[in-house]
Amino acid sequence: MSIGRMVDTIQVVKQTVTYDSDGFSTITDAVVCTARAETEYRHGSVQWRNRAEFSEATVKFTVRINSLIKPGMHVLHNGNRLVIESVEDVANRHMWMEILCRDVKPTEESEVPSSGQSSTATA
Repeated sequence: MSIGRMVDTIQVVKQTVTYDSDGFSTITDAVVCTARAETEYRHGSVQWRNRAEFSEATVKFTVRINSLIKPGMHVLHNGNRLVIESVEDVANRHMWMEILCRDVKPTEESEVPSSGQSSTATA
C-alpha cells in the first residue's frame, strides 16, 4: 500500500432527516469525512470472486483508518453515489481500511414518509 496510489478523493456522507414546521421530512447529506482513496473496481480476480459469495459490492476503496466510517453510509465518488456494504481494518494494523461499496439504484434512494402523512396516495 502506498500513499502515491491514493489518487481519488471521496466523500463519506450520512443521510439525516429533518422535519419542517408542517411535519414534512427533508433528507439531507451530512459530510462525515473527505478522504484520499485508492479505487479498485470489480473485475475477475480471485479476491473479487471470493467477495462475490457474500457481497454485492462493485467498488473497493482503500483509505487511511477513520473510525467515523460505518456500513450503511454513502460514498460520493466521481458523481456517483455508493452504499457502504462493509468496512474492514486491513490486517488489523490500524493503518488502512477497506470500504466495500455497491451502486445505489434510483429506486433504492431512502424515502422517509412525512409524519402524519400516508406513504401511499389515494385518488
